[in-house]
Amino acid sequence: MGVVLFNYSEADFTVKPRDRVIEIIVQVIATQEVPGVEDLDAIVRRSPRWRTTPPSGVPQGGGPRRFVHTSREVVWLGSW
Repeated sequence: MGVVLFNYSEADFTVKPRDRVIEIIVQVIATQEVPGVEDLDAIVRRSPRWRTTPPSGVPQGGGPRRFVHTSREVVWLGSW
């Protein structure tokens, strides 16, 4: 068990053993295991259904980069 304290006052505040916590936040932190591969299939990687595009209003050379699968959703990766 740990205590995360956000102290917005200018005075120091110390949490001591046996102090009572009056507010508690319980959060699940899930991690996804990503399997590694030896190489990528060139046919899948160069599929015409995948393309890269800059976000609207972002000039070439700056900002986030998104990979768009034309039949699915947008996944944000890397930067321009």
